[in-house]
Amino acid sequence: MSALFIAGTGTGIGKTFIAAALARALRAAGRGVRVAKPVLSGFDESDWRASDSARLLDAVGIVP
Repeated sequence: MSALFIAGTGTGIGKTFIAAALARALRAAGRGVRVAKPVLSGFDESDWRASDSARLLDAVGIVP
């Protein structure tokens, strides 16, 4: 098992974008991928499908 932790200096700088891209690429290469979003800020319940968590779940093939 390997692990990768993506961190950044602030919000809106591309952490989720990079994590989702890596997850998609690894899945395309036949690797098993799991994702976690330990901290979430600015969550809007009325538009949860546009959240970072939903983007990550989509990247690993899980429909929220």
